[in-house]
Amino acid sequence: MNKSVLFSVIPELKANDWKGAIKELVDSVSLENKESILTAIMNREKEGSTAIGNSIAVPHARIDGITELHAVLGRSGKGIEMGGNIVNIFLLILIPRDAAASHLDFLSASVRALSIPANRERIMESSDETEMLEVLC
Repeated sequence: MNKSVLFSVIPELKANDWKGAIKELVDSVSLENKESILTAIMNREKEGSTAIGNSIAVPHARIDGITELHAVLGRSGKGIEMGGNIVNIFLLILIPRDAAASHLDFLSASVRALSIPANRERIMESSDETEMLEVLC
């Protein structure tokens, strides 16, 4: 597991729409400034949807005041419409504002891992949060 990333998992998102899903992901992070984080993520979504196809969305933003990368893996069995796609796997990534390139490497490595059909199946079929995260590590 990537030691420089603080991970958490939501095994089943309760939200019925993508904005609710993103709020649920942000609310699960153990940080104080959730309103400003949510605003940063929503502003990033205005630039273009982070739903990237293959039932995946990777909402992300650079965040002021954090020193470590935070990642939340959320799963929706029913799927949530976002950017013209049905999304089952959300990976929220909060990147420190002054992050080095290694943090961006995590973003691209995560997208690569999620692009593999067997990894997506493993996340969707797993009943174990640790196993779900192993796909990203």
